[in-house]
Amino acid sequence: MIDNNIFSGLSPESKKIFSLILHNRALTKGTLSDLSDIKLTSLNRMMQPLEEMELLVKSETGESTGGRKPVLYDVNPSGYYIVGIDISRTYTQIVLTNLKMQPIKKYRFDMNRESTPKLVLSIILSWIKDVNAKLKKENGTIIGAGIGTVGPIDKKEG
Repeated sequence: MIDNNIFSGLSPESKKIFSLILHNRALTKGTLSDLSDIKLTSLNRMMQPLEEMELLVKSETGESTGGRKPVLYDVNPSGYYIVGIDISRTYTQIVLTNLKMQPIKKYRFDMNRESTPKLVLSIILSWIKDVNAKLKKENGTIIGAGIGTVGPIDKKEG
């Protein structure tokens, strides 16, 4: 259901480039080179798989400093998604975001006495499966998930 191996074939430098763009918004290759300490020729090679996988896209052109306008590269806002799960004492909320952390879909339900760990997990998995099936029809992929919860967790007892 979750394809978290998408980054496994990337070099550490490619991952660094992706991270820089993810955390700094759209950047030019010149700025990326400065931030990463990677020469432009190597940077082009390291960005190629990110572009081929459509993790990065050319988003716009920047201001010219006298020559050709530079191309800005940004995280692709479609195609790859992340699931966030917030389990509190009073509610559980599940959100699907794109890689720019913009919410795409949300689902929230209240917790009550019948909300056993097994039931809550079942509801969460059901929602994720439904969303994943819709995404697959649109060539979308869930590549990660994060869970936040309150209080101590007893892994043995669920």
